[in-house]
Amino acid sequence: MMNSNFDRTIAIPIDEQGVIDYNNDISKEDHLKYFVLPATEFNYLWNCGFFDKLNSELELMIDDYEEEIIPNCDLAITERFFNEYTKNHKCPVFMEALQFAKKCDTQICLEF
Repeated sequence: MMNSNFDRTIAIPIDEQGVIDYNNDISKEDHLKYFVLPATEFNYLWNCGFFDKLNSELELMIDDYEEEIIPNCDLAITERFFNEYTKNHKCPVFMEALQFAKKCDTQICLEF
């Protein structure tokens, strides 16, 4: 059970240059949009099993003190799992970041 007290950051590249910048550790704000994932939302997504599901299905290593990228090709399945695991709970920041990544046709960069 995770009960962290600090917020996390999600970065979404807004275009291909943003993907390149992120991969090269360049955090220019004109090519990346940042979302602050509140601790309560992170804890809920952790405790409900959503991140474990992503880790096992997408071969990721989402964890505390880790950075991980959900690639563009996995955004649809991420949304499906998100809807499945958060049926009655609001996680507006993660959903907004996910929708923004889909709109930009890029990826989700989790800076946990």
